[in-house]
Order: sequence, then structure tokens, then C-alpha cells
Amino acid sequence: MRENAAESSAFEEAHLKTDQDEIGYRMTQEDIEAFLEDRRVKGLLHTTLEKYRSVLTRLYQALPEGKLIKSGTLAQWRQKLLDEGVSPASTNVMFSACDTFLDFVGHREYQLRDRMMPEEKLIPELTRNEYLRLLQTARTLGKERTYMLVKVLGSIDLRIQELSKLTVESLQDGRVVTNSNGQRQTVWIPTVLCKELQSYADRNGLTDGPLFINRNGTPMNRSAIAVEIQRLGEEAHIPAGKANAKALHRLWQDVRSGIASNMELLIDQAMNRKLEQEELAVGWES
Repeated sequence: MRENAAESSAFEEAHLKTDQDEIGYRMTQEDIEAFLEDRRVKGLLHTTLEKYRSVLTRLYQALPEGKLIKSGTLAQWRQKLLDEGVSPASTNVMFSACDTFLDFVGHREYQLRDRMMPEEKLIPELTRNEYLRLLQTARTLGKERTYMLVKVLGSIDLRIQELSKLTVESLQDGRVVTNSNGQRQTVWIPTVLCKELQSYADRNGLTDGPLFINRNGTPMNRSAIAVEIQRLGEEAHIPAGKANAKALHRLWQDVRSGIASNMELLIDQAMNRKLEQEELAVGWES
């Protein structure tokens, strides 16, 4: 708790050292709700809207009293997140949402346009084809529980130590609520995965509590899960060091980051087309 308080104080101190003459933008909950409503009207999926809400709420809570965003504020917050262990790939996704919000409220001057380069991979990188081979091997061998473990860890932002939070009850809401590093977080479960997990629960007579349990009904521990995935990797002929929870989570991050980057490109292209159309209609030289 003291460490978190020290980090928050450092962020506030750095924030106050920005140009004292700069007015900045005062972030409000009303602006967040207006932004989310605008995105909803434009057809964004519920899961995407909730991701935006989570990121913007986290930024709002991190801002010191006054809730001002100034030049350098987002860069300082990003450094704080990196110091807390958030990966560069995840920060890229988060600040893409922040930049879109700042564009909406008319303060593009405070956007954090540069993106972090992915950190050097400390663990072997699992490819998408190898991930699919793990699933196919589990199916062929009839290892349903291992199949579902791999799919969950490779499909949603859930760490191996948080798997006990994935319960039969959470499938009804389509979300898992975790408390990582003292911070409450909602992890949304894609509809197609929710249905598959519910079928798994039904087939195995699970009516409540954690989905991944031992024969005695207690939640699987981290070491048991790690061994189960490692053995599947050996049977699928996946190179050593690739069949583990960290590699699966990294794969999820990379896929998510790639999708976010493509969305940014599509938004920029759509905006350019819109401006071109308006230029043809009411441009000064049209």
C-alpha cells in the first residue's frame, strides 16, 4: 500500500511540474459518458465500450485533484503504468483509447501519439498456428479441461493466478471481476467463449463455483495448471518453453494490439474520406 501511495505521489508531483501557465483540460465523468454514448451511437460493440470505460475511468482516478490533463500528463501516466508492470503492448491499447477520447473532447494537443515498441521477449513467442495446434491436440486426445484452459488463457485478459475467479456464475454475466495489484478490474468474456465454457460446465456437472477444479472439487493451483499445459505442449510437439500461461497471455496481448492498430488505421482512413467529401462540397476552392 505504501509503495502504491509513493508511486501516486510521484505521478502527482511530476504532473504539477508541467507548465504552470498552461490551463489544460479538466476531465469529467460527464465527458466520459458523452464520449461512450457517441461511440455507442456509432455502433461500437458493448465489449469495446466497456474497455473504453475501464481505461478512461482508470485515467480519471489516476489524475491528481483538479483532474487536469496537460502536456506530458499521459506520458507521465504511461511511465507509472510501465513501472507497475503493465506491458508496452497493453499501454498501446490503453492510450489509443485515451487519444480517441481527447480527440472527441477537442484536445488533440494532449494526445500521446508515440507508441511503445514491444519489449524484448523474455519468453519464447507462441505463434497463432502453434496455439491452434495445442487446441487440436487436446481435442484429439480428449483432454477437454486442458483444451479449455489453453483457450481461456489465450483468449481473454486473465492470468493463471486469476483462473479461480472464472466461475459458472461469471458466465451468466459474461465477465470476470478480478483484483490485480489491489485494483478492481472487469474482464469481459467473448460470447462465443462464454457459450463454449457453459457447455463444458454442463457436460461436467458444474453448477456453481470455479470452472477448473481437481477431482476433490477444489480449484486447480498454478503449478497443476502449468504442468497440464506443458504436457499438452510436448504432445503437440511445440518447442520447449512455448506451452505455458505467460506465452498464451503474450499471444492474447499481441493479437489485441494488432487489432487495435488496424482499428486506428481504419478510423484515420474513414476520417480522411469524410474530409475529402466535405472539401468537395464546401471547400474554399471547390
